[in-house]
Amino acid sequence: MPAIQPVRLKTQAAQLAEKFSQPAAFARGLRDLLEEYADHTHHQGQAGEPAPILASFKTPPPVLRQVWLEVQPLVSTHPQEALAMSDILWRQSYIEHRTMAADILGHLSVSFQNEVINRVQFWTREGIEDRLVDTLLERGLTRLRRQSSPAVIKLIEQWLASKEPTDKQLGLRLLNSLACDLSFTDLPALFRLLTPHIRIAPPLLRPELISILKTLIQRSAAEAAFMLRQNLAVADNPDTAWLLRQVITEFPPDLQASLRQEIRRK
Repeated sequence: MPAIQPVRLKTQAAQLAEKFSQPAAFARGLRDLLEEYADHTHHQGQAGEPAPILASFKTPPPVLRQVWLEVQPLVSTHPQEALAMSDILWRQSYIEHRTMAADILGHLSVSFQNEVINRVQFWTREGIEDRLVDTLLERGLTRLRRQSSPAVIKLIEQWLASKEPTDKQLGLRLLNSLACDLSFTDLPALFRLLTPHIRIAPPLLRPELISILKTLIQRSAAEAAFMLRQNLAVADNPDTAWLLRQVITEFPPDLQASLRQEIRRK
């Protein structure tokens, strides 16, 4: 891996950005640039992390940042070319290419929300690895989450209403991503979406549900406690008490005590 020379790297990134209207040429150029700066000393799966399914160049972050600095303005000024670029990049078998495809989607104007959501739905059906799913849900929906949150809530609703367990998992993962985003303030919408799954929680969905509950407790312990009490009070709630037991220590001590009393009444 050659030492990074900022002036030379900036020139290389600018020359690559000139190919923005030629997606296939851009994808090849990006691969060549990343290969030039690749870290060949890093072996997949070292340091305890699971080996990714897709290949990675392990290129130093400053290289990718410089490329993105050149590309990002073009996403806004040439949105149709950006969509074509995202499609080509997503078809490449490298993590860096697909991550940039997600970043492009995440910076498109909300006037392209249907195109963005269609791609997110289609790409997540491809059996991609979990880390890439999270990248797509977080970075591919960046602008929609901030400027058109109802569209993102609708996507969650569609996934949660599906009969396919994998769709429900996607819905819960996106819901958790919103819960973790401090700039997203419509917590009542998240509690509403979560409620049916707090009452009846299939084993496959329980890890996601526990994670979401912990996040929401950190965001607003009082609102989370209120929601759980409401669900404990209804008749058909076989799994609410079990879920509450898994997360009860996340609550402040005073709420823990009152919630334990609620559980004992069941």
